[in-house]
Amino acid sequence: MLTVTNLLDYALPFTASDLRCGMKKKAKTEKRLKLASLLNDLRNGKHVDLRQVNILVDYNTFEVKVNEWIGSLITS
Repeated sequence: MLTVTNLLDYALPFTASDLRCGMKKKAKTEKRLKLASLLNDLRNGKHVDLRQVNILVDYNTFEVKVNEWIGSLITS
């Protein structure tokens, strides 16, 4: 089952470079928080544009995963 944390780790994973550099980690954390907020809004039924956050994977693939996550919330 997908969680918000799984989606964040997929779209914006922390790299070894991020973990070594406090500034890079802070910037990545801020992006992850913004994406988490957008995912929360989406879960609550709001229309959001996930392209507001520059992610490290293909948006179409990420949207498929987000839709799977939303679908799993509806069925549970």
